[in-house]
Amino acid sequence: MRNLLWAASALSAAAITGAAYASPILYTSQTRTVEASATFGANTDSDSDTATDFGPFPATVFAEVNVGNDRAFASASTASSLDPMALSASGSVNAVRMGSPASAFARSFFEIEFTLETGDLFDLAVGATNSTWSITGPGGILYQSGDEDLDLTDLFLSAGDYTFSFETIAEVDSAEGTLVSTGSWSVILVLVPAPGIPTIAGLAALVAMRRRR
Repeated sequence: MRNLLWAASALSAAAITGAAYASPILYTSQTRTVEASATFGANTDSDSDTATDFGPFPATVFAEVNVGNDRAFASASTASSLDPMALSASGSVNAVRMGSPASAFARSFFEIEFTLETGDLFDLAVGATNSTWSITGPGGILYQSGDEDLDLTDLFLSAGDYTFSFETIAEVDSAEGTLVSTGSWSVILVLVPAPGIPTIAGLAALVAMRRRR
């Protein structure tokens, strides 16, 4: 374990000094928010949370109204991390209505703008269900809702400005019966190490060899 921690620290140090990568991701704007609301007749409940800076943003909000055996419930969650060499984010929503007149609404929204000063290779993965999303770059829309889930390796992104936008909404109205609505999305973008830079596994093996000498 100590070997792996040392290797991870070494790789992180190389990345920070710029030795491992050609150009970091330069974030310029962020909007990350979750909200939930529930209504049953005259009774309402709501909650929301919004990121205030570029730091990690894990958040979950709930809203619930119960009247006898009837119920309106909504939840929205998200977790995202914006690092110089990678970004990762996910979001999910749920809305449930049992009885009438009741309604529930949940939303998870993520939009990041960043700049690449030079072109680089990236690994990109996107998964989405009942969500609206788009990835735009210097030439316009690169990928968007309706495309299949993405799992791309060594994807070249040219220098310029990029926007990653993801949103999922769950909503049930006040009709009779029980209704359930869900949605989710996830995205991971990782800058590929430059040739000749050791991986964490490689560094760990090097440490093990030194310890045996």
